[in-house]
Amino acid sequence: MKIASLLFLFICLAMSLKGQKIPDNFRLQKIIKAKDVLDANFNGLLVTGNLKHLVISYKSKPTQLHIYETKNWEQISSLEIPTNFHLSQSKTDCEMPSLLYGNYGKAKSKFYRINILSGDRKKIKTKAIPEQTCGYSFSGKSRLGKQQFRVKGQFIFVLDFPEKTIRVYTKKVIRT
Repeated sequence: MKIASLLFLFICLAMSLKGQKIPDNFRLQKIIKAKDVLDANFNGLLVTGNLKHLVISYKSKPTQLHIYETKNWEQISSLEIPTNFHLSQSKTDCEMPSLLYGNYGKAKSKFYRINILSGDRKKIKTKAIPEQTCGYSFSGKSRLGKQQFRVKGQFIFVLDFPEKTIRVYTKKVIRT
């Protein structure tokens, strides 16, 4: 019985490792490591609905947001939010993807409207959020060690908590 349970555990482990493999049609585009954040533990990612920007939130007080362009993976800005900010519960405006509606409430949702390009921030009521929002948000969980997120078959993000890095893979363009 012991051997059967060990064999079962080994098979489950082998199958879970296969799920973390990056497909051959993707290539490593960028390794993001926060150098200017004291506690560089990321806790969330958000890709805007038009797939043009990546927002990363770092656990710290105040919360740090770093914004990258997906065209060249250069950091275009960084913002400080004075409270705990839940990027994984945030969305962008479908018509104006640079507007981020972010949750900073603890027990009750409270929202900021943030322009990720200019840095303008304003507290708003929940009813001021558009009915239709876009974006792809993910919550990082450091206890898992590594996590992988996919966005619309275009990007794969591998969060490596022990190394405090985010590896960005993009789909290879096949030219004919």
